[in-house]
Amino acid sequence: MKGLFIGRFQPFHKGHLEAVRQILEECDSMIIGIGSAQEERTSANPLSGGERISMIKKVLESRDINPVEVYPIPDLNCHPAWPYYVEAILPRFEKVYGNSEVVLHLFDSIGHETGIIDQVERKKLSGTEIRKRIREGREWEDLVPEEVAEYLGDIDMKHRVEPKIDIDSESEKKAAHLLTKKDKT
Repeated sequence: MKGLFIGRFQPFHKGHLEAVRQILEECDSMIIGIGSAQEERTSANPLSGGERISMIKKVLESRDINPVEVYPIPDLNCHPAWPYYVEAILPRFEKVYGNSEVVLHLFDSIGHETGIIDQVERKKLSGTEIRKRIREGREWEDLVPEEVAEYLGDIDMKHRVEPKIDIDSESEKKAAHLLTKKDKT
């Protein structure tokens, strides 16, 4: 049986690694689906789909964890169609694993077996918490595999998780321009 584990992996942490091990105890092989693969360079999604794939492959290869395939899954903003979309873009899989009740329900509704990942320390081992710790300059390296800590250091993850200002209205752009102009005088 082939399992599918979908997540954003922003970043891939020790809870994810344990989930992969749990899934491979039940399945002969698995797919890791990189959700929201098109999202990058925001404080919530600082890593690109390609960066997340590289990071995960480094961790799995260094621990000789296989057979695991890793694929990007861009968002499709239509919940009822999404599981069919995932089926269409990925190799065949039988069981879907995760922590999201919505995701598990969607796949269950189209006939896939589903399984909940038993993650210990779920609150501490979350991408949100890790990004927050990086942003605040607190300890975080012990929450991710060493390859991930090294990778995030190499790409200056602290800079990527800093809050960004999104300017989308014309008046906000003008105000930002005036503030910038005022700072220069």
